[in-house]
Amino acid sequence: MAIGSNNRYENLDGLKVIAAFGIVAMHVSSNMGHPLTSEIATNIIGSMTHFVKLFLILSGFGMCCGYYEKFKSGKVNLEKFYIRRFEKNLPFFALLVCIDTLFSIKTVLWRDVFSSLTMAFNLMPSHDMSVIGVGWTLGVIFVFYFMFPFYIFLLSTKKRAWFTVIICYILNWCCCNYYESVGKTDGANFLFLSIYFVIGGVLYLYKDYIQEKVSGIPTFVVLLATAVITMVWYFIPANEFSLFFTVKTSILFAIWVIFAISQPMKLLENSVTKTLSQVSLEVYLSHMMIFRVVEKFGIADRINNGNIAYIVVLFLTIILTIVFALIAKRVIDICFRRLKKAER
Repeated sequence: MAIGSNNRYENLDGLKVIAAFGIVAMHVSSNMGHPLTSEIATNIIGSMTHFVKLFLILSGFGMCCGYYEKFKSGKVNLEKFYIRRFEKNLPFFALLVCIDTLFSIKTVLWRDVFSSLTMAFNLMPSHDMSVIGVGWTLGVIFVFYFMFPFYIFLLSTKKRAWFTVIICYILNWCCCNYYESVGKTDGANFLFLSIYFVIGGVLYLYKDYIQEKVSGIPTFVVLLATAVITMVWYFIPANEFSLFFTVKTSILFAIWVIFAISQPMKLLENSVTKTLSQVSLEVYLSHMMIFRVVEKFGIADRINNGNIAYIVVLFLTIILTIVFALIAKRVIDICFRRLKKAER
């Protein structure tokens, strides 16, 4: 069984790593002007932008693993809950905001700097921030944290949970319809993305049933089914800002999570994925900053082959981002421990 101690599903570490580094690969490709000679490879890598939705499903599922029963039973300490959310995410993000601000001091919008540091910036009228552009995902996740007690209320029974799923799909359609009417899209809108958090919660409610039914299926059959379903998703065309796209994407990633929590897979559950998953969000948040540093060296300009140039730049970006994330997180953890020790 793919469940570990403390109700922790080890295979989800692998999914976090796949999502984080898939997004890195997509951003490097798009910012290099899509240098790959294969159009199919470029399109596949480009579609990895939607791994953000997988992150949101995993956030919904993971938060339920840690807090669903505590909130339902009234045993949660709200002050500790929200302090934990800020302690875990704000220091590293604030570090990136400060670095980005220093390097763009002449053009930075100070309103964006301030609102970013409150972690409430997704509630701003516009989510197009001038600092840490990829940070919009963290903004969406923090709105989810702010609303988490209400989220538990919506998932308090399976019947209410399914009703919430329907409502969130309708809200997604409302957002798509609004985008079409005004001629402008906003993929960072919380209501537009709320269905993915809810899907994660529903998967939590059915986790035992899912494990019972799926764990007996041979692993190779699961992997084959995953590959086929993913290919079907890829070859069925749909506008990104449409209800149909949301439905097919949420189903795809829900199936990924279903298989991950039901099957022991060394590819997803190992010491490497466990280590990398602990900094997966940090890698996501900092990779564009590291890419810009790599870009300054002009490595791609010295390599005539676009495929090789992309692989080299991507490799350097990934390695340097991992090193930066691990070191920064370690230093932040040490500082926090010393501060807490001093307070005593």
